Amino acid sequence: QGYSPSDSTLPFHPLYPVSALPAAWLSASPLVALLLAQMAAAVLLVWALYRLARLDLAPHDARFATLACVLSPLAVALQVPYPEALFLLCAVLTFLWAKSGRWLLAGMAGALATLTRQQGLLLVLPLAWMAWDSMRDSGRVLKTGPERRAQVVLRGIALLAIPLTYGVWILYRAVVFGDLQTDAVENFQDLVYT
Repeated sequence: QGYSPSDSTLPFHPLYPVSALPAAWLSASPLVALLLAQMAAAVLLVWALYRLARLDLAPHDARFATLACVLSPLAVALQVPYPEALFLLCAVLTFLWAKSGRWLLAGMAGALATLTRQQGLLLVLPLAWMAWDSMRDSGRVLKTGPERRAQVVLRGIALLAIPLTYGVWILYRAVVFGDLQTDAVENFQDLVYT
């Protein structure tokens, strides 16, 4: 039904409800639509997790790692209509594409994770480490200036996509809904919750 400052919906990030829109158009129940979106994200998460594990492990070990994750007691969060499956899918895709050298896709997946949960902002830290590590390794191979600068710019765009997307979401909330309440900020926790 959209966002409103009067019903406590503004703290929720938009990607999960938006991903449920196609199912909501076909279904009479918003809860069923959210559940279908979550189930689709959970299936894609299993695929992405296997692909990520496969980059470093043998096929048997990658299957075991994926099954261990999916069958763990904490995986119950992947079976309820909450954004955890979608967030984990975006986070896993961020790492998968970064390890594969697809930095723009990694930045887009990180930005989508941020539009799913605020914790997506933390993906900047491991992504920055991976970018630094890959630049250090590729520096031994690429000695020319333009190629090296292009790599730095590409990784920089991927890293900046995450906080910029979150900033756009906060700015949108502030402008459209008047949700920015800087006068109530007394400590860091209040700042996070505003």
